[in-house]
This record gives sequence, C-alpha cells and structure tokens, in this order.
Amino acid sequence: GLDTAGLFTECRKAEPYTLACIQSIGRDLSNDARIGRPETVAGKCELGQNAGEKHACTQGVIYALIDNTWDGRYAFPFCQTFAEAPDSAFCMTASAQYLRGIYDKTKDEIISQCVTYTKDRPVCTTATANF
Repeated sequence: GLDTAGLFTECRKAEPYTLACIQSIGRDLSNDARIGRPETVAGKCELGQNAGEKHACTQGVIYALIDNTWDGRYAFPFCQTFAEAPDSAFCMTASAQYLRGIYDKTKDEIISQCVTYTKDRPVCTTATANF
C-alpha cells in the first residue's frame, strides 16, 4: 500500500541492500513505461535522494524493458523523459551498455536501434562512445 516515495524510504532501511531494493522498484515500475507512461516512471525514479538511488531505479526499469524485447524499443524513449540531462544521459549509456554486455549487440546495432526509437543520433552516438 505504499506509494513510490514510501517504497524508497523502506529500501533505505535495508542496508546493505538499499540499491538492490531500489532497483527492484524500477523493475516494478517498468510496465508503466511500456504501456505509454515513461515520463511518469522517470519522475518516480527521480525521487531518489542521490545519483546512486536514481541510477538504481533507472537500471531496474531499463533492464526489465530490454529483457522483455531484447532491444531498446522501450528503454531509449524512456531515457529521453528525464527532467535532468545527466539522468537521461546515464539512462541512455546504461541501456547501450546492457544491450552490448547482455545481448551482445554491436555498437552499430545499438546506434541503429537508438536512432530508430529516438530519432536523436547525437544522443545515441554519445551513449556508445566508450565501445
């Protein structure tokens, strides 16, 4: 019966598992991103008190989105809905790295997916810069 802020509060009590707990919040929120409310989900991940919490929530969302489709069709558009550019950039990079590391996608495949689903080649190129 807790709202997202309440869930974050409870996870903070779960040291040393706080970030794993928050990542599971993101996983649970991923369905809302998939059904067309990605900006609402990004706003909930932004409830994190610091970058670590925001990143853990974001990773939970993108990992679940990518695991369901094996591509970036939901993750990349979700990443563009964050209010702050650093949060969006983290999301894009983490999505690209997950696609590369878990699904063995090439840099060109990831850029192609990113451009297909976001129409923003510079963002896609930046997200794969370290490949």
